[in-house]
Amino acid sequence: MAAYSGNTLIIRTGYGVRPEYLLDEDYGVIQFTNLRDIYHTIIVIDPGHGGMDTGARNVLGGDTPRESEIVFAISQKLLYVFDAPGVLLLPTRTEDIYTSANARYSLANKVADYFISIHTNADGDSNMSQGMLTLYGSAPGSGELAQVFQNALVYALGSRDRGTSYSPEIRVIRNTVVPAVLLELLFLSNPEEAARLTDPEVQLLIAQTIAEVIYTL
Repeated sequence: MAAYSGNTLIIRTGYGVRPEYLLDEDYGVIQFTNLRDIYHTIIVIDPGHGGMDTGARNVLGGDTPRESEIVFAISQKLLYVFDAPGVLLLPTRTEDIYTSANARYSLANKVADYFISIHTNADGDSNMSQGMLTLYGSAPGSGELAQVFQNALVYALGSRDRGTSYSPEIRVIRNTVVPAVLLELLFLSNPEEAARLTDPEVQLLIAQTIAEVIYTL
């Protein structure tokens, strides 16, 4: 049960709710605020796929993690290592669930200054394809942002530089009105790169590199 008035929502407490202060034993007050009153920069972090959409298969087989699990692990590490006053990283998912492309870019369009989608690459025709690729959308500043991420991740990973590419066919970045990039982090179809992507230390390196770029925005 809840009642709303102005910018104050009065809710019935229970089920682990810990309001800032209680009106009585049953009701409490939560104060809402505009995110822009706290953060000068908001960045939506989008771990690709999730839930029923597992993304690319890991060429290493067995129970090795697929794309959705790997990029989620990287995003969680990014949220853990990132620390910049006034900057909010807002993930599109915080668990292994499916989130539509519309929900992902709509969140960015409503609240964000930048949109960063994290994926791994795959080549169904060859297990030799390798390297780092960054795709970008049509919003002003997307191409420049893509190049910054591409340079940083190629250097950090010591990988082949596959460059950046304007990709209007990809809805999640095509329909985003703020600078938007999609990071294709190495190839899960390449055994050597799949092993790297599965390594928690490499995942942490990727997360730290993404964080370092964000610090410069």
